[in-house]
Amino acid sequence: MSRFRALGTPAATAASALIRHRIEEQLEPETAAVPVHDALCIAYLVRPDVITASGSYPVDVETSGDRTLGQMIVDTRPWSTEPVTATVATAASAEVFREVLRDAFGDTVRDLRGSTS
Repeated sequence: MSRFRALGTPAATAASALIRHRIEEQLEPETAAVPVHDALCIAYLVRPDVITASGSYPVDVETSGDRTLGQMIVDTRPWSTEPVTATVATAASAEVFREVLRDAFGDTVRDLRGSTS
């Protein structure tokens, strides 16, 4: 977060505040991680190497559960008889993800040819 804040751009400052809030509210102690699913999906479009492991699984979205309404359920059981419906990222490179975010929130603008201006 401090690296983003140090970039000094409005986008980096806002991202730093949002990330800090997410960590404070949703840190998963067992992994010391805070999933950032939407941003990771976009990072994958820019840098496919951000995803380091994935698998094909039966996937469904819970539409009636009291505690899981709207949650994506991935059936990773090897003996599942349900049809495979999606490829799911199961691991990502934190360093590549940080690079994508630094590039996105930095003050350098890149044109479509990749040069900076």
